[in-house]
Amino acid sequence: MSGRLANGSFFGGVRADRRVGGLTLAETGYTAGFEVPPHDHAHPFFCLGLSGTFVERFEGRTWTGRPTTVFFHPSEAEHSERFGGAGGRLFNVQLGAEWLAGLERFGVRPPGRQVDATGGRLTWIAASLYREFRRNDTASDLAIDGLALALLAHIVRQERTPRSGHRPAWLDRVVELLHDRFDRPMSIAAIAAEVDIHPVHLARVFRKHYRCSPAEYLRRIRVRRACELLAADDETLSAIAFATGFADQSHFTRNFRRAIGVTPGEYRRWMV
Repeated sequence: MSGRLANGSFFGGVRADRRVGGLTLAETGYTAGFEVPPHDHAHPFFCLGLSGTFVERFEGRTWTGRPTTVFFHPSEAEHSERFGGAGGRLFNVQLGAEWLAGLERFGVRPPGRQVDATGGRLTWIAASLYREFRRNDTASDLAIDGLALALLAHIVRQERTPRSGHRPAWLDRVVELLHDRFDRPMSIAAIAAEVDIHPVHLARVFRKHYRCSPAEYLRRIRVRRACELLAADDETLSAIAFATGFADQSHFTRNFRRAIGVTPGEYRRWMV
């Protein structure tokens, strides 16, 4: 049986929290192996993975969250989590009744299903929101409200986009190759040759199913791994750039900032 949490209540330890116009924001931390029991929430919420990994069970489905993963849960939807050996940190954005009531003038309702994604626009918006949460200056409340609206608008728009059709079996092999070889130079032509598909067809089908190019998907994998390394140890930025497949530290910094909205050094300071 699940327990219901009101907005502002969390499992784990609350490192910092804040309320902004009907939104409750909090950074939470979890020790190694921490298990969050089955529960649901009175109102819908977003979460951004900051460090560590966790396995979540949600309505019969098990999936893994990592740094840069963003997920949305509707209200009253039971879920549980188990954190890995390094523990973890999450940034939570809970949508209160007052804030949700303000959406009625737009005719918008939050989705009734879970949404999760790693990398891309959703991660960039959530990371920008976390940056404003950390800044806490005279303009941050306004920025937080706007970014929360942008988060919700993004997933509502995704909900209204028609689902992709048939998924070819070779696409799973392409994704596997991107994950297995993310730290090495790769080309569309080489991947296409390995799965025996024309490069143009591969790129077109990949974008249809993942809403990005294979190259952008690869950059998301590299940035996510870099987030893990930045949070876990004191390796130099140049060493992390090399370990994650970027040409050099400058290339790493440009791509990281484009994906997350801050430099690798700033992200590392977030994790302190």
